[in-house]
Amino acid sequence: MSRGCAARRALAGLLLLLLTACGGLPVPSGVRDASGVGGDATDAGGIVVVAPGPQPGMSATELVRSYFYALSRSPQDDHRIAREFLAPDVECCDESQEAVLYPDGGVSFSLLEDSSVVRASFTSVGRILPDGSFRLEDAEVRDDLRVRTVDGELRLESVPRGRRLVVDDLERSCTPYDLHFLARSVDGSPSRRLVPDRVFLPASREPGQALVDALLTGPTRRLAPAALSAAPPGTTAEVTADSGIVTVDLSAQAGALDTRDRQRLAAQLVWTLVPTYSGVRLRVDGAPLLPDDDAVQDRADWASYDPSGALDDAPLLFLQDRRLHSLDDLPESEATTGELPVDGAALSLAGTDLAVRTSTATGVDEVRTGPLAGPFGEPVLRGPGLTSLSWGPEDQGLWVLQTGTPAGVWLVPADGADGRAPQRVPVQGPPGSGTLSALKVSRDGARIALVLGGRLHVGRVEPTGEGVRVGDVTLVSRELEGVTDVAWRSGTTLVALGSFDGDGQLFPAEVSVDGSSFDVVQRPLVGAVAVAVAAAPRSPLVVAADVDGEQQLYRDDDTLFRQLEPGSSPFYPG
Repeated sequence: MSRGCAARRALAGLLLLLLTACGGLPVPSGVRDASGVGGDATDAGGIVVVAPGPQPGMSATELVRSYFYALSRSPQDDHRIAREFLAPDVECCDESQEAVLYPDGGVSFSLLEDSSVVRASFTSVGRILPDGSFRLEDAEVRDDLRVRTVDGELRLESVPRGRRLVVDDLERSCTPYDLHFLARSVDGSPSRRLVPDRVFLPASREPGQALVDALLTGPTRRLAPAALSAAPPGTTAEVTADSGIVTVDLSAQAGALDTRDRQRLAAQLVWTLVPTYSGVRLRVDGAPLLPDDDAVQDRADWASYDPSGALDDAPLLFLQDRRLHSLDDLPESEATTGELPVDGAALSLAGTDLAVRTSTATGVDEVRTGPLAGPFGEPVLRGPGLTSLSWGPEDQGLWVLQTGTPAGVWLVPADGADGRAPQRVPVQGPPGSGTLSALKVSRDGARIALVLGGRLHVGRVEPTGEGVRVGDVTLVSRELEGVTDVAWRSGTTLVALGSFDGDGQLFPAEVSVDGSSFDVVQRPLVGAVAVAVAAAPRSPLVVAADVDGEQQLYRDDDTLFRQLEPGSSPFYPG
């Protein structure tokens, strides 16, 4: 089954965004075009682009150039126009193969000494893998295409099996979707948390069948060690849709599942198919998947599996004068009165447990945990350079970065976690990626954002049987430099503060978990320099900014950042 391709918005580049208000947060100068993933499926006015087919008397180079254009620009009818450039019995456009992305105008074509071979040369900016996942790429690609004469005209005798697509044309061919799988607990077992797995499916396929087929195939290679599926191996399904309701009739393998695994599979299917469809009906060989329940379901029926893991009304907390504050009511504790100085903090996803970091006069940091109302007791972790407190799900606990000596990542089990001691977590970063300076675990616990050498990376959290490790750490933004802070806006989107021109000015930007999209957060922030961010699902983005040497909080209202009150280090639960 092909999971095809695509993505949206910007990949390695940055479009110039103009501010609509006087002053405000400056936007990076310059237009870095031809690096956005995605684009409109039609030109202005909604007109489908129809590339020209082969013309009489075309040279070999012209033939290859026009083939590349048709392949990228006109995918309709199974790339009918691109296939007109082929000699008989030659196949192209295999959606089960990788799709290589390149910038518009970025290909050069040259005739080799063997005049029947044309070389297409370009630098790729991304790649859609056969399992549908996306990865950033900066690689030199050399494709040699052979031509031969057919009925007096040149035609292509050999072409790359996969597709070569201009990034701005991607959405003509493909559409991004989020499959949902079960995040693994620390012991490797399935949890009650879903984790989104972004894939890019051929736009030509009916989405219901394509999504279910992809889900039943299992997690993508990049996510698999951190997630699993309740679907038994070999399970297939017939999918039909009518009036926004999609019916999934699973094969007999799913009938062998017990009630709990049927519920898990139902949650996966419903979260994957909604909101593409308004409701889902689930069956096995014509009978209801859940006994005596053939009702149409939506995400509200499986809200406990919500991958965001966030409260509907997530409180915003922040620091002021080494005390914990909130825009909402807070119970009085040592952290709010100043009895326990607070230099960093994190609130658990349930909003019940607080972690507090205190920097002592001796240069040693102390991390304590306890109920939001206290008490906090003795430190659970002590050492120099402790920072980036971040709560994972209940079975994981508290993540802490140590930037001092020895440097490393720690995972402190939640209270009552069978007496487990803090674990030093191995991090398998790319060679030469630089010093780890910040981290933030996703609320589903399957991924973790890492700032290495000032660059934004994402790794997966893999159970090892004795704890966890962070593997497959991958760069997700080439443009963003000097990153100082990062937060999870959703299971597939990060907000990071970084610079773009090497001048040290920081700008908030939204980056997808796989690097397939990138957008500057365009909001006026008058006379202020952003220094920290807080983000959560269904909650406004909050920025702490420096104003004449004092830190001030601003809340994004989708038009501009509105001033709240003095404060630093804002954070939502997680």
